[in-house]
Amino acid sequence: MPMKIKPIALACLAATVVAGCGGGGASTPGETNKSASPLAASTLLACIDSNQNWQCDDGDSTQAASASGATGLAPVAGKYALLETRDSDNTRTRLLISEPGSTSVTGSSTLRTLLRAAGKTELDISTLETSLGASASSALESGYASAMQANPQALSALAAYSSAVFAAASTSATAAAVSNTLGTASTADITWDGTSGTEDSHQVSTYGSTLLSNNESNRLYLFDASATVISNREVDLIPPAEPVVAFRKHSPLARFALATLDKVVSLMVDTVSAATSVSGGAQTGSPVTLEPGKGIAGLQLVNGGQDAYVLMNMLSGKYSGATCKSTSQGNEGLFKISLESSNSYRSLYAAPACVHSGFSLVASDPNGAYPVAWDATGNRLWLLDGATMKERALVDVQFDSDKPPQTLAVSPGGRYLAAAGYGRVALVDLVNQRIVANLTGDWTNATKVVFANGARKVLIASANKVHAISLDNALQPIARSSVTVSAVGEDLRGLAVADDNDSYITSSDKKAYWNTVRSGAALGSSTLPTGLKVQQIALAKDKLVVIAQGTQDSQYKLYRIPVGLPKAPLPAAPAP
Repeated sequence: MPMKIKPIALACLAATVVAGCGGGGASTPGETNKSASPLAASTLLACIDSNQNWQCDDGDSTQAASASGATGLAPVAGKYALLETRDSDNTRTRLLISEPGSTSVTGSSTLRTLLRAAGKTELDISTLETSLGASASSALESGYASAMQANPQALSALAAYSSAVFAAASTSATAAAVSNTLGTASTADITWDGTSGTEDSHQVSTYGSTLLSNNESNRLYLFDASATVISNREVDLIPPAEPVVAFRKHSPLARFALATLDKVVSLMVDTVSAATSVSGGAQTGSPVTLEPGKGIAGLQLVNGGQDAYVLMNMLSGKYSGATCKSTSQGNEGLFKISLESSNSYRSLYAAPACVHSGFSLVASDPNGAYPVAWDATGNRLWLLDGATMKERALVDVQFDSDKPPQTLAVSPGGRYLAAAGYGRVALVDLVNQRIVANLTGDWTNATKVVFANGARKVLIASANKVHAISLDNALQPIARSSVTVSAVGEDLRGLAVADDNDSYITSSDKKAYWNTVRSGAALGSSTLPTGLKVQQIALAKDKLVVIAQGTQDSQYKLYRIPVGLPKAPLPAAPAP
């Protein structure tokens, strides 16, 4: 039978897969939230997928659903409605997709959407549907569920089964096995000089295929990680004589820089001038290189990659200028910068900022509305207003002062924050400015924390394991597990979750590992070049970006490794 969506009569559903909706609530000091009751064995959930990550997450208009009845969701032009079946630990076991702008979600709508994404014509699809018959939708739904049992990456499973149905003109077709490929890193795309025995702070943030990072002189650079070639050159090309560069005017310097960088770098931001004073002007001399470990301490791309938050620290002295609270100076500064290429060189001092003493971590929702900074001095979270950079609230996440959070992450929809440290993770509602859960675990140092499974799972990388906590819709724990990813002593240096939330990648100094979110099962691995110490990893669409320092030459190197992630089922581009 075609699967329709029916809202349930609970007041707390609409725009919230929320905390406080059925037994959650903030923890009192010293308390760790108890495990919630498992969900029903088969729970249906429907949503309008506003951010097109093919998950019903905390940013979507979401409601419970039943197998029959009319939808209570209003269609949105160009957006897809999803119907998910979730098991007792909130893991997705089935996914059906509407056609764009519709809220009718059936096996037939899923088939049409996937075939269009595969480049099939409307005549192809119409001919197939005539062959399958009017009653095929129910059988298609069963076929998609079976495909997802065999393949934990939903989009790959749906695409494989749709292709099999098209080829056989039958709903009883079996989806072909999907080959999961993780490429290799042989030659670095970018190399920077380093100093033996020291460790610079190289940060990285991605939004789609856009990547933002910094070099050892703390100049930012921005490029499209999907570009075919990135020149193996330093990107700090701003000369002392001409600090203002207008790329769009095609000056001789601009033409030289564009040619040198293979038209990859589109922006340079002078951060080092801000190390003297937020209110001062740009320095026109040679770039100031801060001592190793000082300078840019955190980056977060937001707003479709058009803006970024930059966390700066420094050796001595204080930033002065606009402040986010009651003080006028601070040793750290959180800046919000525009990445529009129309003004491709600027000084950080002119950007909106929050200056303080103690900021060490930064995170934000994808839209940049709710930036968060960890104040190591005050042992608390600062929740800021992204428009004004003023303090909205200070939240005590109840970490011991000698064991503070080591990593922050924001959920896909931007509503929740996870702060993880030594054996603990706190979940914070950024909208209501309160702790939702404060959970403990058997990990030690937290290398990286991420949300997955549409904000229904938190993953923490620690030592050679990835720890998983499954959450109910109020972000209370349902189940816990851990997966040993690498060999003992081969610690994981980073963790990144794929856009579709169904898989994640970690990396040690020796290998990159690709695993499923559902069970932690291995999908593939890739051996890194020898003699590397990995600093950062990130996923930029279907590229794994690895930044590492050579143990022999001390150079910092950026590698891009192709990952065979599922393709989004968007309509194929028309043939030229």
